[in-house]
Amino acid sequence: THSKLLMKSARVSLGLLLSLATFTAIAQTQFTVSVPRELVEDSHPVSLEMIVFKPSGAGPFPTLVFNHGSTGLGKNPWVFSIAATNSVVAEFFNARGWLVVFPQRRGRGGSDGLYDEGFTRDRSRYSISPKRSLPGIERAMEDLDQVVKYLQDDPMVDEDRMIVGGESRGGLLSIVYAGTRPDTFIGSVNFFVGWV
Repeated sequence: THSKLLMKSARVSLGLLLSLATFTAIAQTQFTVSVPRELVEDSHPVSLEMIVFKPSGAGPFPTLVFNHGSTGLGKNPWVFSIAATNSVVAEFFNARGWLVVFPQRRGRGGSDGLYDEGFTRDRSRYSISPKRSLPGIERAMEDLDQVVKYLQDDPMVDEDRMIVGGESRGGLLSIVYAGTRPDTFIGSVNFFVGWV
């Protein structure tokens, strides 16, 4: 009887886990938006791709802006076109009622423009020279400015409850952004911070 009780308990637990997994999949909607930029590169207007994970409900939602990292050493330009998201982060925050957005900076994912966040002169890899890498941080900050401006006008977003986060290069960007624009976000979450 003890083993029957354990098996029944295991079936109930498995059933609950499966139903929760199904609920999470149903409760989350993913879509992509184009964030217009005010800047022009090579006489062309530039827009940024932003991948959005929306929880169930109508909002406005507290919002996490999650910034992507680098592409390793910067040696493989084909990787620049891969959109960076993190489903674990999105699911964690969506389950708690947060909207999660993954902006792709210029030249990354489906964003327009040149990816130029601090390369060597021949663009063969990322540069470790502050003279070349620091302008890359400024460039990334400009992109994040556009994303924030877009989100503050979005009725889905509770602009009084926004946090910024990211991994690696995106983690550093999040900390610098929160520190230099202190009235924008109520917090910053960083994973494995570093620019180079």
